[in-house]
Order: sequence, then C-alpha cells, then structure tokens
Amino acid sequence: MLSGQPSRNVMVVRSENLLHSEMPPKVRELIAQLVSAGFVDRGGRGSHRNFVHPKVRKPVTLSGNPGHDAMPYQIQAVRRAIERSRR
Repeated sequence: MLSGQPSRNVMVVRSENLLHSEMPPKVRELIAQLVSAGFVDRGGRGSHRNFVHPKVRKPVTLSGNPGHDAMPYQIQAVRRAIERSRR
C-alpha cells in the first residue's frame, strides 16, 4: 500500500463510467410517458400492466411496482413503442 497503488478491495472509477451513472427512471415515469403518447392501460396480472396503442401492433408490458427502478429492457421497449406510435 505504500507504493501508491490501490488495494484490490478498492474499486477505481474511470471518467467514462461516470457518463452512465444517472439514476434509472421509475416505472411510474415510463407509465406516464406511455399515457402521454396515447397508450391505454389494458390491465394485467399482479404487477404487470399491458399498454396498447392503435398504431402499434404489439402491446408494451411493464412489470414492477410504480416506485421500482425501470430495467434497461423496459426503457428500450417504451422508447421503441413511442417511436412506432408516431409513424
């Protein structure tokens, strides 16, 4: 440890990793984006919700309680569905 090198238990954070350190959106924020884009909640089982739109072929299914952090695949699905609804 006297040589100035970090020990193996210390995690070194590089500046390129700081770009992805934002907090993920909450499930409730994704729901709000879908509703504002014209999607309708068709219900679901348990913590799952299915959102449909007349211009989008497949429904968007979001799982998790509204206060949970959204998973990356959920964020991508919402973005794709909103893009398709604008075509």
